Amino acid sequence: MFDIKSIPMEIEKSGKVTKITVRPEDFYPTVIVRIQEVLAGANPSELLASAERGGSARADILVRNARTLPEQAWFDALVPRSEFIGLPYFSFVEKNGVARQNILELLDKGTRAQVESMIQRGYALEIALGWFCQAVRLEFGAYDLTVTRNEDFKL
Repeated sequence: MFDIKSIPMEIEKSGKVTKITVRPEDFYPTVIVRIQEVLAGANPSELLASAERGGSARADILVRNARTLPEQAWFDALVPRSEFIGLPYFSFVEKNGVARQNILELLDKGTRAQVESMIQRGYALEIALGWFCQAVRLEFGAYDLTVTRNEDFKL
């Protein structure tokens, strides 16, 4: 069974709020492997609030969003950002998360495939962060999360 507390993080209780500091290289790989397990049929118990670990709307949304991505996106999310093209993720994605087709159309086919992979990788990291936050919320209640910087896990 997945245990959110197995991820290395600094935890400090401050009144009713738990302050948590975590490094992306510590939580992303663990959460992404967990997402892959759930996509293969495991129960996402860390996302479910009830004692019986039954259904949860937030869990359903996270699992559904994870299923929309191709399997390769989850593997790409574990690849250091520096191994993708040197253009920032946000230059290819509009605020609503849709790829900017006009920019993609200007790129050659090989570069376009890399950009599309980079966008899907970014979505995978966003879903993994949401997954982690839901698990943290259910484990600790109110929380204040700080994720340290690591260019390899940059969107």
